[in-house]
Amino acid sequence: MLSTPPARPRDFPWSLRARLAARFATAAILPQVRSGWKYPEQDKDVLPLLLRWSPDEAMAKIKAGPIDDNRLFDLFFEIDKSFASRKAGFPPQLGDWLRQMLADGPDNQASFAAYQLSQGGAKQDRTLLEARLGRLRQEWAGKGEEIEAAGKPGGSKPAEDARKLEIALLSALSGKRFWSLSDEELASLAQGCMSAECRNHYRPKKPQPTELK
Repeated sequence: MLSTPPARPRDFPWSLRARLAARFATAAILPQVRSGWKYPEQDKDVLPLLLRWSPDEAMAKIKAGPIDDNRLFDLFFEIDKSFASRKAGFPPQLGDWLRQMLADGPDNQASFAAYQLSQGGAKQDRTLLEARLGRLRQEWAGKGEEIEAAGKPGGSKPAEDARKLEIALLSALSGKRFWSLSDEELASLAQGCMSAECRNHYRPKKPQPTELK
């Protein structure tokens, strides 16, 4: 039963029931889940349910801990799967938090926000992604050598984060769930790539030969 706390922090049967509740149960299940929610390790299993039926409570829990890559990846792995299974977008509370992170957060957090908005955001988020991409390229204009050296011995961490953010933004923009860019639009964005990795990954497609009739 979900109302009974598991005997250990990582308990697969309890986790599985919580994940199924996030997809199929109504808000009436919340008191049971709260009673059985004892360990921080259960957060990732409970948050998809809370984001569906008690988003303010979910956001308080997300914001209460450190905003670092490992923790966010752990929490959002199940969140993304749960919302994708229902073909649902994120609640406004989560969407607005991600949009703020994309607009004003450091590059590593903006990379995370870009990916998440491609998973559960809204159609209008495309404009925000393109705006952050434009600002990033303006900030690093004329610093191609520093970007290329990122990730190598002696390379700078800010340049590495900028390189990763550019790729994350283009990856998010090339998604098909909430917006759809034509090959021409994506090729236009890719023309400004700052790194060889970006240029190779988003190289414009060669036109297919016209079938003879």
